[in-house]
Amino acid sequence: MTGLEVLSSASLFPRIILIEINILDRPVDDEVKSKGIAAAQSRPRPWSILSGVTKPLRYILSKPYFTYLPSEQQAAWWSKRNEWDIANRNFKRIQDLITKFESHGVKIYLLYLPYSAGYGSHTFAQRNREIASGNDDFNCQRCIDVRKLVAIEELRWDDGAHLDDRSALMVAEALQKRLLPEL
Repeated sequence: MTGLEVLSSASLFPRIILIEINILDRPVDDEVKSKGIAAAQSRPRPWSILSGVTKPLRYILSKPYFTYLPSEQQAAWWSKRNEWDIANRNFKRIQDLITKFESHGVKIYLLYLPYSAGYGSHTFAQRNREIASGNDDFNCQRCIDVRKLVAIEELRWDDGAHLDDRSALMVAEALQKRLLPEL
């Protein structure tokens, strides 16, 4: 949500935006949003580079700064999550932003990334797919279900929820093949 809010403040948009729907229950990080908007609107851009705002989130959150929970703990943590009011509010905002982006000629897709066995059938994963697509199958006009683009049995996860580098590359290549005709 934070990234979408920052992107919505930009003056230029990409031709295609993929919105990952795996986790919809996180609120906007207002501090990161403010810094991101300032960086996106700064002219010239050296300030945003020097401030570190433009570092990819993966770099900022990578080990050793961010560690993963063991799969058993992750599943238990998912079972405790009950922030569906935030998830529903976030998706309503996503729908508003989709309208804005599409009015600028941007093509929007909702992206579901697969989890390892057991996680994809967890109530948390199912509920996020349902909120975004309106159905249990994650099937809609904007939906891209990566499970239908790659052989799931060939994918690997570091922790059950996050693809390892090899698998992430496989998914990126499948998405590129899927979206290339639209570029």
